[in-house]
Amino acid sequence: MGIRERLIVLPRTVEELQIVSDLYRIVGLPGCAGSADCVHIFWDNCPANLQSRCKGKEKFPSVVFQVVASHTKKILSVSGVQYGTANDKTISRSDSALWRIRKEGDILKESTFQYYKEDGSVAEEKDGYFYIVDGGYNIWMELIAPLFKHEPDSSIALSGANRLSQFTRMSSVCLGYLRDDSRS
Repeated sequence: MGIRERLIVLPRTVEELQIVSDLYRIVGLPGCAGSADCVHIFWDNCPANLQSRCKGKEKFPSVVFQVVASHTKKILSVSGVQYGTANDKTISRSDSALWRIRKEGDILKESTFQYYKEDGSVAEEKDGYFYIVDGGYNIWMELIAPLFKHEPDSSIALSGANRLSQFTRMSSVCLGYLRDDSRS
């Protein structure tokens, strides 16, 4: 077993899932299993024939990885490499970590958690965990972006868009030092 298989793993048991989700529950985000975001890394020696595929919104040649991280900055998943023009929606359609949280029979989909009602009381159990993402992702019930307008009919009431926004970039923070180092 390689270093990646030992250190970068999504929860495989209920106990591992509980360790990841406990901190989110404490800060008022029950059911959260991590934060997902794409990280662009500067590609200094990008071949000329790949420049158009690698220069996206960043305006410099890059490769991009989707990272799922816990709030403790533990990296849970890193997708395969993509060219810099790929966006969050495109990458999420092929990333195994995002498909795993949607897959019937998987621990992330089948496990339950208790969530809070608007008045702060604990409601009944809810099936299936979710990842926090920014607004550039597909609208899947397993991916929750910050709410800027409260919708009383939403299945999981999350209050405080500012608090949730703090978590959306955790995966970028985890790999931010790589991005900074790659430019020097």
